[in-house]
Parts: sequence; structure tokens; C-alpha cells
Amino acid sequence: MRRKILIAAGVLLIMAFVSFSARPAINAPINQNASTEQTPSPRIDSSSTYEIHLDVPDRAGEQYHVQTISTERKSVTVSIPKQSPRTTEEEFTIELSADVVTEAVENNWATRKRFTVLNSKITRRGNTRPLLAPGTVVVVAKSNDKTIYFVNDKVADEQTTAQLRSLIGLRNAAVGDDQMFGTAVRRAVGESWQVNATEIRTLLKEMGALDDRGEISGTSTLERADRDHLFVRSSVNMRHVKLPLTGNFTPESGHVRVEYLGRVPRSAADRSRSVTGSIHVAVAGTAASASGTIKLQVVSDSYSRYEIRPRTGTARLGETGRLGDSETGRRGDTDSPRLPVPSLPVPKSLRLP
Repeated sequence: MRRKILIAAGVLLIMAFVSFSARPAINAPINQNASTEQTPSPRIDSSSTYEIHLDVPDRAGEQYHVQTISTERKSVTVSIPKQSPRTTEEEFTIELSADVVTEAVENNWATRKRFTVLNSKITRRGNTRPLLAPGTVVVVAKSNDKTIYFVNDKVADEQTTAQLRSLIGLRNAAVGDDQMFGTAVRRAVGESWQVNATEIRTLLKEMGALDDRGEISGTSTLERADRDHLFVRSSVNMRHVKLPLTGNFTPESGHVRVEYLGRVPRSAADRSRSVTGSIHVAVAGTAASASGTIKLQVVSDSYSRYEIRPRTGTARLGETGRLGDSETGRRGDTDSPRLPVPSLPVPKSLRLP
């Protein structure tokens, strides 16, 4: 009976949580403050103010190179009356380098993209293997509001889809980075503003939140500007949110924390950008059983980084221009891994565009 309950809880967890994004060393501790270090770069007059656009509209036929890394960690604890709590943990890291072509666009956002894999790998339990062979073509397409993944013209299986979802996603037109973290007012370097709680509630609704009474707080800050890019940092806390747990478990509490650091172009003609993001989700719930109340606690942490640049070569993961170099505003050797998240759509900023 106990084994069946644990298996059922594990299944519920898998169903309730979907991958998010990226990380480097799989054993590196998650460090929420690692991104506070900034590499010096040319500055603009501090008295200047800037228009801030976090979302860059897609263009059909656009080609670029992308590199991304994603680490996800998940911990599930099941407490059964008169028994010691049982905890299971899972972690994996995925890296991907690819050339991308935007094949279809609707209302400024891509509905179909083609990724030609240059390099990829997945690390789990200390074992590293290729995720997809070089030259593999992955097509990501929207179909009836769902995102479908094709690998070499065939629909990807469930496991491959879950792995790719942590790296590759198409924008959800309902809620974007500008709506959640951005501002319609010109801002000066060092200036902060409140995040948009209304838009974030919309995101929570899409995540399946059972009510909208959660507490939402957070700020965005224009940290610096150089000749071509703006650096914007956002931090959002969502407390007392009820996120769904499948099966017989009733959610009792939930906490979501989102961190965002975007290096976004000042010009619409400039397509280069990089984004670092993390999501922490903690959900607790209970279920009745013959032996009493079973308690379930799920903690999921995800961390992702991606960088987009023009098609000027085929740099491999770990070579010059890699994620984590000075352009990203973070030191790649100290970045912490990324973790999995509940079954909620992740803000586009935290997924690869």
C-alpha cells in the first residue's frame, strides 16, 4: 500500500510539473544572487532616459544562432501517517546550440521555427550523452493553441518533447515580458518600477491557479546601458497562490518566485539579446486515505540562460561567445543550474525564443 501511494504521488508530480530552462554544472548549488555581478562595459550619459522593449517581435525568414543551457531540479516529499517522510529528488542539465529560421509569423510572433542542431547534450546522475545528433532538424509549431515538436519530420515522443520544452518554446501571445516586467515610461539607469500584478495574475491563471487571491509583489530596474543594449533586472514574488495538483491531492499553499535579467537591444533592427531567468515553485497539498491524511510537498527550481546572435559562424558550446561571457552580464563559471517547475506556462523570457 505504501509503495502504491509513493508511486501515485510520483506520477502526480510528473503530471503536475513541466520543465523550464537552463544551467551549467549539474552539481553547482543554486545561487539566487549569482547574477548580481556585472562586467564593466561602455556606459551612456547617466542623465539619459530610454525606451525599454523587452520583447523583440519575430520576423518571417529571420535567421539567427542560439545557445542555451538549462538545469532543472525537483524534490518531492510524501508524508504518510505513522511513517517517516519519503523524499525523491531529480535533476538534469541540457545544453543546445542551433541555427534557427523563423518560418511563420502571426501578429508579430512566430508560430513555426526550425532549429538545426549543431551540438546538444543531456547530463543526468553524472552521465552525459548527446541529446540529438548534429544536423538533426527540430521544428516547433503552434497547432490549436498547442506547441508541437517535430524531430526530423516526425512528431517527437513524450520524453523528447519534455526535454526540448525546457529549451525551446514559442511565445504565448497572451502575456509577454513587456506586460509583466516592462514599462511604458522612459527610464534612466538606476530607476526602478513596480511589476504589473494584473498581467502576472493572467499568467497565474494560465498556470492553472485555482484563485487570484495570491499576493504579488516585485520590481524591475534598468541597471545599465551601453551603446547597443539595455540591462533590465526583475524580481517577482507570488505568495499564497494555489496551483493545481492532479489526482486526489488538494493544494493548500504555493509560492512562486521569478528572477529575470535581460540584455535587450536598444534598436529594433538589432536582434542580438540574452536572457537569464530562474523560477522557484513550492507547492503543498493533502489527500485523504484509509490510514489518514497524506501530505505532499513539491519544490521545483529552474534556471535558464540563452543567447541569440546573428548567423556569423557555428561556435560550439563552451567556445568564444558562449553563454556566460562578458556580454551576458554574468560570469558563466559561477552560474547555478536550473530547475523544473509545476505545470504552468513559463514566461517567454525564461524560455528560448
